[in-house]
Amino acid sequence: MTPRFSLFARTALTLSAAASLFGCEPQFNDQVCESDQDCFPDEACQAGVCMLRSDLPDVDPDAELNACGGIQELENAPGDPCGSCNLDQFQCEGAELVCSGDTPCPETDVITTTPTDITARGAQLNGELAELPIEGISELGFCWSSSEANPTLDNANCEAIGTLLEAPGTFSLPVEGLNPGTSYNVATYFIDGDSDSGYGNTLAFTTLAPTPTNVTAVVDGGVITLSWDEADGIVEYEVLRDGTSIAVVGQPSYADEDAPAGTLSGYEDLSATQGTESAGVRLTWSAATGSQGDELSYEVVASYPDADSAPSEAVVAQLPAPAPTSYEVQIDDGAWIDVGLVTEYLDEDAPEGTITAGTTTVSAGEFADRVEVSISGSTSADGQPRQYRVRALADASAGAPSPQVSGFRDAGELSYQWQRTTSDLDQENDYQDISGATSATYSDFDAPATGETRFYRVVVGAPAAPSVTTAGQAGYRAFGAQINLASISGVDTNNATISATVTGLGDPAATEHGICISTQTNPAYPASGATDCSSRGAPASTGPFTESFSSLAPATTYFVRAFIVNATGTSYSGEQTFVTIPGAPTNLTASNTNTQHVALSWNAVSGAEGYRVYRDGNLLTEINDAGQTGFNDTTATESSLNAPTNLQASTNNVDQVNLTWEASVASPVVTYDYTVRAYNSAGDEGSASDIATGSRAAPAITGYRIFRGSNIINPPGVATSYADTSADPGTLGAPSGLTASTTNAAQVDLSWSAAAGSAGTSYAYTVRALSAAGPSAPSNVATGSRAAPAITGYEIFRDSDPLASLGLVTSYADTTADAGAIDTVNDLSASNSNPDQVDLSWSAPATEAGISHAYTVRALSAAGPSAPSTSVNGSRAAPSITGYDILDASDDSVLSTVPSAGSAALAANAPDYTFDQIDGTYDSGNNDMALTITNGTPVNGAPITVRIIARGESGIDATASADATGFRPATSLAFTWERASLAADPVVWETFGAADANSVTDADVDASKLTYRARVDIGTNITVEVPAVTLNIN
Repeated sequence: MTPRFSLFARTALTLSAAASLFGCEPQFNDQVCESDQDCFPDEACQAGVCMLRSDLPDVDPDAELNACGGIQELENAPGDPCGSCNLDQFQCEGAELVCSGDTPCPETDVITTTPTDITARGAQLNGELAELPIEGISELGFCWSSSEANPTLDNANCEAIGTLLEAPGTFSLPVEGLNPGTSYNVATYFIDGDSDSGYGNTLAFTTLAPTPTNVTAVVDGGVITLSWDEADGIVEYEVLRDGTSIAVVGQPSYADEDAPAGTLSGYEDLSATQGTESAGVRLTWSAATGSQGDELSYEVVASYPDADSAPSEAVVAQLPAPAPTSYEVQIDDGAWIDVGLVTEYLDEDAPEGTITAGTTTVSAGEFADRVEVSISGSTSADGQPRQYRVRALADASAGAPSPQVSGFRDAGELSYQWQRTTSDLDQENDYQDISGATSATYSDFDAPATGETRFYRVVVGAPAAPSVTTAGQAGYRAFGAQINLASISGVDTNNATISATVTGLGDPAATEHGICISTQTNPAYPASGATDCSSRGAPASTGPFTESFSSLAPATTYFVRAFIVNATGTSYSGEQTFVTIPGAPTNLTASNTNTQHVALSWNAVSGAEGYRVYRDGNLLTEINDAGQTGFNDTTATESSLNAPTNLQASTNNVDQVNLTWEASVASPVVTYDYTVRAYNSAGDEGSASDIATGSRAAPAITGYRIFRGSNIINPPGVATSYADTSADPGTLGAPSGLTASTTNAAQVDLSWSAAAGSAGTSYAYTVRALSAAGPSAPSNVATGSRAAPAITGYEIFRDSDPLASLGLVTSYADTTADAGAIDTVNDLSASNSNPDQVDLSWSAPATEAGISHAYTVRALSAAGPSAPSTSVNGSRAAPSITGYDILDASDDSVLSTVPSAGSAALAANAPDYTFDQIDGTYDSGNNDMALTITNGTPVNGAPITVRIIARGESGIDATASADATGFRPATSLAFTWERASLAADPVVWETFGAADANSVTDADVDASKLTYRARVDIGTNITVEVPAVTLNIN
């Protein structure tokens, strides 16, 4: 059949559509725009078109915008119905509302309207009956499906409303058992009196998507593990960190192994030596400290088949501060080198320096007693610089690299080694080192006295540079008078005694001999400038002589040569030097404010080569740098810290053991008397300075170290309290006395006794104070432990699977346990012998209890769950039968409901009696009329086939019985005959003849009463009227 609308209904829908669409038209149709920049300066972009600013309403700048982000007042709200039949919705377009479309009104007797009261599992389906079908209506309801675009009675879930409408109007049906976050299509349907079905328009709706609950974050090492309650019907979960998606998972947990770790810092002050060490480049830096990772916010979104939930409530977590385990050094952007947990590193592979040899000079016949060799212009260059960086490691995690610094190696002090051949040939393999010839100048008194030629060269070296060797150069001694410088003695601040020996008078004999001293090298005779010579005339013979010099400058280097003159010239001894003794240092001071050392300082002594420091009369150190006028005595006895006192440890905190103590105090300091003496280049020292008294200061507390049994805890800072959260937590005992019912058909009732907790492990604690001077003695021992955890709720398991998480209760009703059952009625019978009704009879079916389940319960706390309770079994009881529904087997519609088993009566289809008409034959002789109902035939009622369902408490029903068929027979007929005169006023009918017969004789015909009629009664409540007929007796 084709469903129809009446003309009235169609006209009403058309008017409704016109009214709904009236408010949907945009108010402006000027230039299309997306923003104000697309319009002229005097225009603004509103609802996607440009309009004059002067036409806009005067709106306060702080006024709230409408639901579409505009300033116009909206007549409707987004989501309101619109269109011809209100089958569309208002939506934002720019800053204005427009109708999403104009869905044509369905040409059907029923209309599907927008579902309401949508939840995750259900919705109210709504429809409108526009017009009753001509054939009448036997069923009205809804069909819905998540997979079918056009749901029908053949492909979808369908359900009729409870009460049929008797006139056009709205109707609705609440449905449950839908899947969350799922799109459904719904259509109204009806079945008319001819059993034809029809459908309304199809609408779509989506069930709500529940948000994940009980999201928690647990930090373990470098991983943050999230967990949440599992939701039914989900496809997957999306995990958000700080609003950004980081993972999509299928289970209710996720381990974030990429959470930003804590950082390491403090070593950015990296420094590298620059030409101050020849052993390499030395790097130094400060120890690294750790900082916690960023505070992270996590949310979880549940994805359902057709919708996503809103994000869950956020939980916050952050990774702990890392502790450095090692350091790595990088050289010239190369590979990182692990150097261990140190704050200093020596790069022994730094590039070496280079040496430039310079120019050598070798005397040839200038001196009778020696060959003078010298080199000048020798230089060394430091090694090429390298770039360095350092970073800290915390296990496998690396901190940020420090800024790059430059460092280079010192080539070191130049050294010299003169070599001489053993023959007069310049041959490589003939050179040998000259013992003691290790300075830039050297007097070779071992050269052949006969003046034979020898070749000389020098090897110039440095500690951190490859050595170079000069080319060989010839030299030889002159033959003449000879003299040696013997010794220098009696050197003090202003005086010295010098001895020499004439070893050869020469030929001719020497005419002059003596000693020259000068502050410049190679003093010569006769004296000039800074040179002072003592001349003794011609030597009478070979042998020693002595000269004394006075009025010398203190701490001054003097050069000395003995001379002898003959006809070959002036011969000189080898040059020697001595240094006069320096004066006493002045202004010596000694500190008493530093915990690490006693700091000494004094005024420099002119000409000093270095200084010797004495403590309480004993040599403490020697300083070989004349420019250093200070020294830190780190060997002075340090003060110590006494043990912390009054250590106390808590036992009443669930999350930690709270420790408190009183700060340590320092022991008295030790004082010393210091003096300083300057010494010259010969190592001779002068007078002592004045005495200065100093000591190391009492040490400052830098922190504390806590000992818990064999474990060591290093709390930050110098606070005198600490919360030990790593102590073993308390534990929960299992709940006891669990019982499970077997007597309730609707649920299994559980009850138990509350769990009890136990305190954590008891520890013995001590504390030591820390300082640069070392740790103090341990404090007193204090015993503490974490308190027993507080119970936060209970978790129930059924057959080893989680069933429910509860608060602080000790009972639970399991309504999801397997229900009991009612057997099918198996002896239904229907009668065919009663014309008034169909009699049904049956016996009550058996009932069974639900499946037995094993239950356990465990207590919950912030520290974790307890052990499970003892397992008990429980089940739902067998349900009681609350009544029976008698169904029409053709469509399963309910014909009748009875409260108990036994019997029931159905009106069913009534029997009938068919006929043609009343016919009569008049017998004038006897004046009687033989009457009969022609073709009078009794007709049994149409059979009816039924089935029966037993209904039980708590919504537990049996399956339908086998079908039974019965009918009302056309039996127990009773006939009533009547006659009347139609001319009478009023017409009076009178009964005559025998009953219970379809033929009768009117034995005494009254000619005025020849109109006859009959009535046939079937059973007790069916009457068939046989129409009256008027007969003729002529």
